[in-house]
Amino acid sequence: MNLRFEHMVYIFLIFLGGCNTCPETYQPTGTELSSDCNISNDTLRILCTQDQLDLTVKLTDEFQKCHGKIITEISLYERMTPKEIMSQGRNDLVLVSDAYAPNIPDDFWRTKYARDGVIGIINKSNPFCKKITESGLGKQQLASLLTGVRSDGLKQVQGYDQYRPIKVFICSDEFLPCKLWTDFIGITLNDLNGVRTVSFQDLIDSIRTEPLSMGFCCQRYAYDPLTRMEIEEIKVIPIDCNANGTLEDKEKFYDNLDMLRRAMWLGTYPCHSFLNYYIIASEQPTNRLHIDFIKWVLTEGQKELHAEGYIMLNTRIINTEIYKLNELLASL
Repeated sequence: MNLRFEHMVYIFLIFLGGCNTCPETYQPTGTELSSDCNISNDTLRILCTQDQLDLTVKLTDEFQKCHGKIITEISLYERMTPKEIMSQGRNDLVLVSDAYAPNIPDDFWRTKYARDGVIGIINKSNPFCKKITESGLGKQQLASLLTGVRSDGLKQVQGYDQYRPIKVFICSDEFLPCKLWTDFIGITLNDLNGVRTVSFQDLIDSIRTEPLSMGFCCQRYAYDPLTRMEIEEIKVIPIDCNANGTLEDKEKFYDNLDMLRRAMWLGTYPCHSFLNYYIIASEQPTNRLHIDFIKWVLTEGQKELHAEGYIMLNTRIINTEIYKLNELLASL
């Protein structure tokens, strides 16, 4: 017999100096539930940042399909750090990226649940696009373009005779991906010379309208999650890892999202450009529902992360974390 239920999600806004708990409206969803699912009336409490909200809702939506009529409270925090929130007595799970790592105390419990990669992109109409995708760009060449040291842009980098200045777009609101990319190519954030955008989507839209432009973003923005191919008008810049001026077979993995993510998963793509995502808690979780959710994210939830364009964890990391969680459950 199938049971119908509603998944209820309350979204709260938390600000420094007070907690405004007027819930935003989230439309409940009805889902068919098989009779062998575990019915629970417990509450799953999760904190996340605005950039993680859509993913958090997606994960909890899928998780609840086999966990009965649970209530999920998803709270947004903007100015308060996880430590400040938890010091108020909250024992929620917190979904964060590396960007918040400096605000997470060393003694907090944590587990990695996904990764993302930072990549360079150009407009497909760029006259140098074919040459770039065939030979790639080395770190020094990327640094020259992003800093504007070579005012003639791709002319000197690719050996073209015709003068072609290039316009660089930079997402100023995404600090950590910018930091990862600049560290990788050997420059500082202050060295970046380009037009600032407010989001990666804004950056993508800007590059689409400027044939002679480039920038960098997280890989899930440059590929269509359904077709797994590069989005319209955007081409990913291959990295010439050994800077020999030739893109070798082992460096060719940009044709589709799955090839690129496999290269990132195997470590073929430079690991310095990775962004990690964590589930953290102020102490070792003791709520069984919380532990079940973490285990689900590390197993079945990896399929959802894959569909959303994130990089799944490798089997070794997953098995290690699941073993720890099973031991934790056995001790309760």
